[in-house]
Amino acid sequence: MQPVSEKLFNDSLDNVYNRYSPMLYSIALEISPTQIEAEEILIVTFIKMHKQKLIVQHHASICLMLIKLLMQTANELLKQKEHIKLTQFENTPLLHQILCGCITMKEICRERKLTREAAAKIIREEIRGLIKTTEKETIAHL
Repeated sequence: MQPVSEKLFNDSLDNVYNRYSPMLYSIALEISPTQIEAEEILIVTFIKMHKQKLIVQHHASICLMLIKLLMQTANELLKQKEHIKLTQFENTPLLHQILCGCITMKEICRERKLTREAAAKIIREEIRGLIKTTEKETIAHL
């Protein structure tokens, strides 16, 4: 029988997978030359998440962490040297800049004359919009 804490972690991991895997898979498909490689990137990303016990309480935080982990995994598996440009982030400019490693949060705040809290709020809104869009697309494909 599993200890209670491990069962809670596994339940949380299942919830995170069910919520975020459609969005992460669509990102992996855009990055990858083949569907098989996209599936491998998704699987390895969740394996890393599980091994590192990276589940957090705030959805925006976990979403950002998962996208970054997925992109790092894609770079490792596909051995890409350049920054990844993703079309699905065209409507989320701050999120895109942070995820693609083009700019830091500090630079965003300085360039746009925002406080860190204001920039974080914009990024959280961009993440929520991205999740909603992916959920709608997933439902439409069912």
